Amino acid sequence: GEYAEQYAVPISGTACEPEIDLLPTVLAYPGVPYGGNETKCASVTNTGCWDLEISDILMTDDGGGAYSWNPLPGTSHVLALEETVDLCVQYSPQLTGDNEGEISIHSNDLVDSTVILSLTSSFAPPDIDCQPESLDFGQVDLVEGQSEVLTVICRNLGPETLEIEQIVEDERKMLKVVC
Repeated sequence: GEYAEQYAVPISGTACEPEIDLLPTVLAYPGVPYGGNETKCASVTNTGCWDLEISDILMTDDGGGAYSWNPLPGTSHVLALEETVDLCVQYSPQLTGDNEGEISIHSNDLVDSTVILSLTSSFAPPDIDCQPESLDFGQVDLVEGQSEVLTVICRNLGPETLEIEQIVEDERKMLKVVC
């Protein structure tokens, strides 16, 4: 009977999938003084050939309130090939907290389903150091017109300006430095 000839046909191709690209991966805020602020942006781009579906953009650590969105991005996006969304973050140094933060971006990228945008600063708050921490006047005989002075020296160990608002005496006759 009849039989068919067989031919080898080469087939080649490239796997097609969404691919997230985050640039930069770190937003650094060096030298922003206390009371100031600065806004920087990172770009999320789809470098794959299928739509990149971003399901969540979460500021998982705001550095003790130091970082905030500027402006607030939507929580979900669908990015076509080479389409980009910018994530802009404002930094305002805080006296408390670590001034370090993190943003998590979740998508349908098969290799990197979660990418992290790190937020860093070089801010170090003022740091008061008073010595001695307590004063001992010993036994004092009260004689009218007589006084004794003991000295406390307070220094700022941090790089930022330390503002002393007031020195107050509490109900126990203890002095308290209010910064």
